[in-house]
Amino acid sequence: MEHFMLRRTISWFILVLPSLLLQYSLGQPRARVFTATDYMLFDSNDLLYFEVLRPKNISYIYKVRPAKDFGGKFEFESGIVNLVAADPLDACYSVNNGQALRRSIALVERGGCSFVSKTKTVESHGAIAVFISDRLQFDNGESLVDMVHDGTARDVRIPAGFMLGSDGYHIKRGIEEARMEAAVISLPLNITTSPHLYTRQPPWSYW
Repeated sequence: MEHFMLRRTISWFILVLPSLLLQYSLGQPRARVFTATDYMLFDSNDLLYFEVLRPKNISYIYKVRPAKDFGGKFEFESGIVNLVAADPLDACYSVNNGQALRRSIALVERGGCSFVSKTKTVESHGAIAVFISDRLQFDNGESLVDMVHDGTARDVRIPAGFMLGSDGYHIKRGIEEARMEAAVISLPLNITTSPHLYTRQPPWSYW
């Protein structure tokens, strides 16, 4: 939380203060009112955004924070890919739906083992990336964890990203309610050039 508040304070000085100084120098003592979108754009370079296309009941824009020091980059030949929940969801040792994970992004739950272990498991079944959400039963709407390597000699090649627990929970539930095997998503989305996409954030999350 302290890190979150520090970033917001820095963003205020970067975004607001120069505008105030310029307007006062021009004899226009009116401050620009910055919206939530302005502040979120300040963070956009650190995050990856994607859109759920199907099922429609969870068709919103979501964000993930790429792992800090392990895994590859989120660069795909096709921008449309399946997002499949691992079974079991922690993916610590093995999964029962390895075939479904092949050439898909795996949705995994935090806990039980390291981030690297989870990524290694789904990579071994052919997943092209992994989204690791906070514990799904919690409504984590404030922060995204910086995932770091566990210090072992293991390495992974696929990209990994951390997402909010509330988002992970609703995506998994939405897939189940639609009786689908996977969600169809589009990524990455360029929020900087399309700020209107911020209006499509999930109703249960606040950016």
